[in-house]
Amino acid sequence: MTTTAVAATAEPRKVVLIDLSSLFWTAWHATGAQEVSKAQQITLDNVKRCVGNDPTALVAVCCDSGVSFRKEMLPEYKANRPDKDHATIGELIRIKERLRADGYLLWEAKGFEADDVIATNCAAAVALGHDVLVCSADKDLLQLVGPGVRALRTHTWIEGGEAEVTEKFGVPPSMLGDWLALVGDKSDNIRGAPGIGTKRATDLLREHSNLDAIFYVVENVPTSFTPAIYKSLKENKAAVLLARKLVALRTDVPINFMDIYSRREPVPLVAVEAESTTGDEGDNMDDIPISRSPGPAQAVISEAPVAAPTPPATNGAPAPAAAPEAKRIVTGEDLFQDLLNKRGYAPVDFEKALEPRSSNSAIELAKHLHNSRVYAAKFQTWEAILAIILRGRAMGITSTAALDVFHMIDGKPYPFAYLVVALAQKDPDCEYLCPVEASDTIAVWETKHRKHDKPRTVTFTMEQARIAGLPKPSDKGGNGWVKNPEDMLVKSAGSKLARRIYPGATLGLVSVEEMGEV
Repeated sequence: MTTTAVAATAEPRKVVLIDLSSLFWTAWHATGAQEVSKAQQITLDNVKRCVGNDPTALVAVCCDSGVSFRKEMLPEYKANRPDKDHATIGELIRIKERLRADGYLLWEAKGFEADDVIATNCAAAVALGHDVLVCSADKDLLQLVGPGVRALRTHTWIEGGEAEVTEKFGVPPSMLGDWLALVGDKSDNIRGAPGIGTKRATDLLREHSNLDAIFYVVENVPTSFTPAIYKSLKENKAAVLLARKLVALRTDVPINFMDIYSRREPVPLVAVEAESTTGDEGDNMDDIPISRSPGPAQAVISEAPVAAPTPPATNGAPAPAAAPEAKRIVTGEDLFQDLLNKRGYAPVDFEKALEPRSSNSAIELAKHLHNSRVYAAKFQTWEAILAIILRGRAMGITSTAALDVFHMIDGKPYPFAYLVVALAQKDPDCEYLCPVEASDTIAVWETKHRKHDKPRTVTFTMEQARIAGLPKPSDKGGNGWVKNPEDMLVKSAGSKLARRIYPGATLGLVSVEEMGEV
């Protein structure tokens, strides 16, 4: 990543502070038994979602670093969380490296959590007149919400301010630290006061304003509480006050806020060798002298003059002058083919002229596409992009088309169903292949193979889809089988029939839809 210093101005801007740990561990838990790299891509996508479309926003990704100082205050702090394996921790490290390469500013300080880094820089941003968006699923950070500060809850993707926090918890953000101390936080192994639930904590704070006032009444007017509440507060006073210190956000983390004003540019994810011109004289089109003609689709190539041999004289008469050589008028396609011929390439279809013509050029293209990050959500390495390009080449489709129609599932490429159908329809023996019935419960396709005596059909029902595990119980409306069952049945039935009747054309390809991943 390259950076350029940019002077801070008094002009207010939007500051986006992102809790990386919250994004990653949410993605990690959501992906369950899937490959850990799946959590990486979800995390990267969600960082972009937090940033949004404001090109002037100042963005910082905030991270945990080392053992939190809170462990010294309470050794049991977060001790209830399962140990993370080396593969998971390694994936988080790779996410940080990728974010830096993508041009993001990462902030972390030894012994501090991302919450403290965010709180420190939120205060600095507000002091400079900026509006702040705090992005996290951690409710502790809602304490920061106030004038100029809003929160984006990254588990629901709902943004809110003071009114929304107050409506949800029953107390304003300024009281939330005391509320959390009373209720406790199971995820952080903070006990609080047993028996004081969310509603009772809200009622206590509404009546007494803060913890100091509550415990003053406990000591001096115990009859103000029911015996059960009095007992819980009296016996757990020390635990509650410790919890209040644990949930408090530090604003003294040693981070230089001014770093956020530096402009950062993405860097290539993989090195791409510059095209070599050694031994390839005239490879550049600029080396060919061109005279522009009035026609928009034509060019005139002025050929280098060549001395013509003088014909022998006849009966002593002077030899006739050689006729001037005509200029060759060519189209843009001819011009491009001229260039390819000079490089020693065989003639190709013009519409495929930009396709890689060797393994080296395919590798270079894959690296460039990887660096573009256009296909980052689908293919995490340039090698994966290369594999898809080669797969598409074997099937007669262009590189970008292959990248658009293939998806990776558990490390293997699967195409969209309509690609499988299209390959079958191109088979010389396919007279027709089309759907003949469709609804949200059944789909029927029919085809006529020229070497078969009668048409063949395939029927696929929603009941068959359920037996096959489609839709999946965990989809919760996010899967095409839930939202568009008719389309999914049609695609799956077509893919099945195409593969069954035209195996040589479809190469045994199983569609993404049949895998339940769209």
